[in-house]
Order: sequence, then C-alpha cells, then structure tokens
Amino acid sequence: MIFLTKSWSILIGSTRAVVNRHLQEFKNDGIISLGRQKVQIKDIDLLLLKANKNGASAP
Repeated sequence: MIFLTKSWSILIGSTRAVVNRHLQEFKNDGIISLGRQKVQIKDIDLLLLKANKNGASAP
C-alpha cells in the first residue's frame, strides 16, 4: 500500500509539513529509511519508545 505524505497527513489529522518534519527526524535518528514511495522501519523499539514518550498508545 502506498501512502503519500498528503494521505498520511489527512489520515492523522495533521499537515504535510508536520508529517515530513517527523519523517526526517525519524530518518536522522536511524529509526526509518525513506525511499521512493516507501518507508522502511529499521528500529521498531526506538519508534515505539518515541511514540510512547509523546503520549501515543501502543497497539
């Protein structure tokens, strides 16, 4: 399934700029890698840690 940043922003109720900023932050932290129309999670534990730290609930 392909999600563009616009689709992600609509899905989570945010803006493309905010989604892009977080994706770049996650990339710089080594949590994800970004490719042409794909996002690969490289460190799920760190991603979940950041999500929980920011008030998100784990699945």
